[in-house]
Amino acid sequence: MSHRDSLIKTNKELSKPMDLMNVGFVGALGGGASIETTGAVFSQSGGYDYYKWTGNGTVTIKGFTDVEVLIVGQGASGRATGGYNHGGGGSGGVVFLSAHEPETSQITVTVYGTNSGTMSAGSSSVFGSAQAYGGLNGGSGGSTGGNGGASGSGTLGGKSGNVYGGNSGGNGSSFTGGGGGGSNSSGGNGNYSGGSWTTGTGGSAKNISQFSQFGHGNNGDYGGGGSGGGGAYTSSTIVIGSAGNGGGRGWNDNTPSGGNGHDGSGGGAGGRGLNAGGGNGGGGVVILRFATP
Repeated sequence: MSHRDSLIKTNKELSKPMDLMNVGFVGALGGGASIETTGAVFSQSGGYDYYKWTGNGTVTIKGFTDVEVLIVGQGASGRATGGYNHGGGGSGGVVFLSAHEPETSQITVTVYGTNSGTMSAGSSSVFGSAQAYGGLNGGSGGSTGGNGGASGSGTLGGKSGNVYGGNSGGNGSSFTGGGGGGSNSSGGNGNYSGGSWTTGTGGSAKNISQFSQFGHGNNGDYGGGGSGGGGAYTSSTIVIGSAGNGGGRGWNDNTPSGGNGHDGSGGGAGGRGLNAGGGNGGGGVVILRFATP
C-alpha cells in the first residue's frame, strides 16, 4: 500500500479531507469519489466543504459532479506617481460555475494577489477552462478628471453558470475622476454642480450568497469598483464618492487613508487625488465548494 493510498483510506474513515500543511489535500468522499488539491486552504461551514485559492495551485476531482466554483479576477490598480483627479479602478470579473462538471485530468488554478502596479489592469483568475478577467485601470486626470476603468468580465469555458462584470467606468468631469466599474453595475460619473464637486462612485459588487463568508465584510460581495480621485479646487473641497463594497475609496488632499481594493474579492482601487496616490487593486480568488459527505 502506497503512502497516498494510506492517506485516502484514513480520510475515508474520518469522512473529511486532511490538510497536508497547505501543500496538498487528499480526501475520500465516499463511493470512490475523491479530491486532491495543492495551494488551497480547506474549511467547513454550514454543511459544506470549501477549498480556497489566493495563489496558484491544482485540483483533481474524481467520481462526482455536484461542485460549485467561484472565480474572481484581480482588481485594477489606481496608483500613479503624478497627476491628479484620476479615475477609479475597475473590479475583477466574477464567474460562478453552478453545476461544474470537472475535467477528467488535473485542473490548473491561477490567482493573482494584491495589484500594486502603477495604473495597471488586473490579471485573470483561472479555473481550468473558465476564467474571470481582471479589471481595467482608470484614466489619468487633470483639470478634467480621468474616466473610471471598466470591470472585468469572464468566460464559463463551456460550463454551466453565470458571468458578472464588463460594466463601464464613469466619465470624469471638472476636477473629478469617474468611478470604476463593478461586477454588478457601472461606475458613476464625476460631477460639478452649483459650486460643489463630487467624484464618481464605484460600481456595486455582485453578491454570491453561496460564498458569503469569504466576500468583503463576510457578506458575499465580490467585485466592487473603486471611486474616482479628486484634488482641491481653490477654497472648496472635492467630495469623494463612495466605492462599491470591497472597492477602494478615491483620494484627495483631505482623504489620506483608504484607497485599496479588498484582497480576495477583486476590488478596484480608488483613484489618485492631488497630493495622494491611488490605491492597490484587490487580489482575486478561486473557491470550490460541495456538500460535506
